[in-house]
Amino acid sequence: MQCQKLLILCLLSALAHAHNLVDVQKLFPTVAFDIRYATSNNFLKKQIYDKSGCYLHADAAQALKAVVDELAQEGLGIKIFDAYHPISMQCLLTGNCSEADLNKRRDKHTRGTAVDLTLIRLSDQSELEMPTEFDAVDEKASAYYTNVPAHVLANRTKLQTVMLKHGFELSASEWWHFDLKSYAAYPSLDISLSELP
Repeated sequence: MQCQKLLILCLLSALAHAHNLVDVQKLFPTVAFDIRYATSNNFLKKQIYDKSGCYLHADAAQALKAVVDELAQEGLGIKIFDAYHPISMQCLLTGNCSEADLNKRRDKHTRGTAVDLTLIRLSDQSELEMPTEFDAVDEKASAYYTNVPAHVLANRTKLQTVMLKHGFELSASEWWHFDLKSYAAYPSLDISLSELP
């Protein structure tokens, strides 16, 4: 029985490796994590993920490392709210689990090339003020909304500037969401978070 479990773990690890998904929590010790969908503290008010893990494609993780390194020079860091999730989780988040909808919604999170994040101070892990909370359904959540205090606009601009500089692009509707520019070259995956090592 123990051998079977070990074999399964090895196969799952190989599967994750084959798709180049890496554990961001192991790679970046200074990064803070608040994986909201692994808790009930999200817009759905219920736990969606079966594991509080944070995975990205290795290419996205490498780009994010450049972001982390640059921000650290200013005493800043990042807090990640969401990264890779499988296609099957996407249907729970959108509320539509039809095959047609899943095919249409093979979004960037399912490719391991999207990350939802904000800025923090490394000294005390406190978040810099942004126009809204993560996952807010509000016009202020737009990456281009400008009717906010100057210091809030400066914080969002700082986040956008460093992410764009290192190979990510903005999501127009969500200030916290960034996609690796070459995301279309990566396949959508349906590897459960609990299956990842």
